[in-house]
Amino acid sequence: MEDKLKFSSMEIIQHFESQEIKVLKGYSGEPNIIFESDNGDGFKQFLQLATELNVSHVFIDVSVLEEDDIEMALISDDDLIEAGILIDYLPKVKDDVDEYNEKLNALRKNVGEELMIDLVFAHQGILYSYNMNENSDRLDLMGEMESFIETLKKEHEASIREHEDKHRTLINENKEKVLEQLEADILNDDGFRKCTNSNLRKSYAINIYKKEIEYFSKNRIAPSEITNTVEIAWRKFKEKN
Repeated sequence: MEDKLKFSSMEIIQHFESQEIKVLKGYSGEPNIIFESDNGDGFKQFLQLATELNVSHVFIDVSVLEEDDIEMALISDDDLIEAGILIDYLPKVKDDVDEYNEKLNALRKNVGEELMIDLVFAHQGILYSYNMNENSDRLDLMGEMESFIETLKKEHEASIREHEDKHRTLINENKEKVLEQLEADILNDDGFRKCTNSNLRKSYAINIYKKEIEYFSKNRIAPSEITNTVEIAWRKFKEKN
């Protein structure tokens, strides 16, 4: 990640101005002819052609490394959770993520560094372009971040799947306990026994959910599951009475 551009934008401008060609900031559409940037020869050819064609103006567009580029590419817990990694699995990938973020933070010393330079000029309706890019890994830090997360998930795929299975089992076991206790509480409620038709029982179930909505949401219990529990309780009540 220490490669630098063969020429700086200032050097490029000086080369053109030495040939009495003005350089303006800007970029213009898809080029018809593109010069390669190998070993700087492409720029020399581009400059030579611009001079031979008596081009008066060349447009330059410079991409630099910015602080925001680094900040946006740093991986947070939210990024990992959004990618499908369970929150309680995060400690197991922490070292890998910390190492990745440290490498990114090390790039802060390079903020302002030129990463890519595009040059364009037009001649008789044809656009000629030269692109200088020796720092492609820094140009797409967001892409690097997404790639790292995907690689991380693949490396931990088996462990993540096992963890998810255990997590899912714990959730289901907990739901069963909560619903079992709910059913017991319903059967002991005198008000429940007055719900002799389905509409009354639906209203009863809705009221239960509204009173403890945070509790049920925390335990991932949907209103439909409460309605179902009420109906199960009703059937058991009728069997005994």
